[in-house]
Amino acid sequence: MKFTLFIDEKGIAKIVDVSPKVKNQQAMIDDLNYVLRRPNKNWEAARKDDQPVKSFYIYTVNFNTEVYDHD
Repeated sequence: MKFTLFIDEKGIAKIVDVSPKVKNQQAMIDDLNYVLRRPNKNWEAARKDDQPVKSFYIYTVNFNTEVYDHD
């Protein structure tokens, strides 16, 4: 899955998109944004010419669905 993270000039971060699209996607994005802000409410904004600017960060997470319990 690919997650698009947006960080504004003030350091407020939020996930704005997830792909591929999944059922109940908005609920998942809301939950992820809640978890994203728990440890660190403000993130450090990117800088250009020593001024804070908006930025996007796209990261990929590979979920392994072939998991089983050992008896």
